Amino acid sequence: MLAGAAVGDAAWVLAELRQRNCQVLAADPRGRLGLGQLDDSLLQRPTAWLFGNEAHGLTAAMLAQCDLTVRIEMPGDSESLNLATAAALVLYGHSAKRP
Repeated sequence: MLAGAAVGDAAWVLAELRQRNCQVLAADPRGRLGLGQLDDSLLQRPTAWLFGNEAHGLTAAMLAQCDLTVRIEMPGDSESLNLATAAALVLYGHSAKRP
């Protein structure tokens, strides 16, 4: 846990995570990999997930600082999920792949 981090301290938080050998993954509708495509070995490392707000998501600048962007595959014409649902799916999927 990074005590004292505020919303405006994103650069500081990312620097702290990297110093602690954490990879930074972001949930994004245009993510490079689908959630189901994540390699088990990738998810064994300490990981911090970033989630953007429902209206605008993460900024391009924040996405550029992430190690990997991940999308939730959805059938049909669904465009997005609300933040709580997306976070629950991603975090559950991550924890299910860890020993």
